[in-house]
Amino acid sequence: MNWFILAILAAVFFSAQRIVARLLLRKQGNPIAFTVCHNLIAGAVIIPAFFFFDFHLPVHAKTWLLYLVAVFFYGVGDVYTYKAIQNLSVSTWQIITQVRHIFTLLGGFLIYSEPLAAVKILGIVLIITGAFVTLYNKREKTKLNWSVGIFFTVLAAFLISAGIITDKTIIHDFSMPVYVSLNLITISVGGFLYLGIKGKTKSIVQELKMQRYGLLLAGILFGIHKFILILAIKLGEVSRVIPVSQAALIFTVIAGVLFLKENERLPQKVIGIAIIALGVISMYFF
Repeated sequence: MNWFILAILAAVFFSAQRIVARLLLRKQGNPIAFTVCHNLIAGAVIIPAFFFFDFHLPVHAKTWLLYLVAVFFYGVGDVYTYKAIQNLSVSTWQIITQVRHIFTLLGGFLIYSEPLAAVKILGIVLIITGAFVTLYNKREKTKLNWSVGIFFTVLAAFLISAGIITDKTIIHDFSMPVYVSLNLITISVGGFLYLGIKGKTKSIVQELKMQRYGLLLAGILFGIHKFILILAIKLGEVSRVIPVSQAALIFTVIAGVLFLKENERLPQKVIGIAIIALGVISMYFF
């Protein structure tokens, strides 16, 4: 199986996980407790990937310090992601969350002095335009259908982009599956400690009772997504695999319409997807 097929499969499993998460979180679950359980399961699913890669851990204290910084960004980003999905249709979430490409590109430019070519700036303009088209609602006095869900989506996208930017400094010191699995599990432990400090560890039990096997399914799907994506990167190149895996944008919107009946502003979503897809292509393929 080549890297392209694996990247597409990773996108399919990512979309499936987001659909399941939306179904579960519509029950008004606790996003922090959800993240604790979900990430622990997903991290455990990735462990078999260790056998396909060299196993090595960092030896420098600075790397571990930056690792904890990345865990913080990803962990808080995950919580706000699930807060967003709880308050927003998953198809709209998937479209708006593409702004993370803008944050990642600008972060690379500001922190690592990565080139900011004209075609990449065009990509930024296209992604912003696609998001605007998706959100535009002429029936609203504000013209833009802003909501708590959209705010959380953009905030989560920023935090996860910060995690990705931090990764660029430290990822070479880890074997990739070890880093991804350890990252997810550490986020879970950190969330558990946070709830413990707040005296709210019972919320984890309540979340498990409420979501039952659905939470297990969501964690397994996300773990498989990461597992397949790691294998795709092993066979291909990050610069090629990641853009192809962005097909999740299309899959998630289609699944949202088919399975969750998210038909609101459908023509706008289709146009928004097309514009954003062109923006992502501009950023990664030119």
